[in-house]
Amino acid sequence: MYFKPLKFSFLIAVYCYALQLLWIFGPNYSESAMGHLFAIGFCIIFIMLVFFIKKLIVLLNKKKDNDQQFISEAKDVLEILKSKVLEGNKIEV
Repeated sequence: MYFKPLKFSFLIAVYCYALQLLWIFGPNYSESAMGHLFAIGFCIIFIMLVFFIKKLIVLLNKKKDNDQQFISEAKDVLEILKSKVLEGNKIEV
């Protein structure tokens, strides 16, 4: 409960790592404003990736819940039909 980081605070680390990647692989661009734009763009791509993964997880869970609900309803219908068939086949003396 306490000391939970806010979700957007993770972007600071992503921003710093993106700048480090630029400094490692592109030392010519490390001191220009393009480096900061690259890091901001990387953060935006990271946010979009997390958003789409969360949406995909929600959709898959919803589909799984719908499948489970359908299976339970089908079992209920089968039990009702089985009981009606067994009632109709009783031998009366």
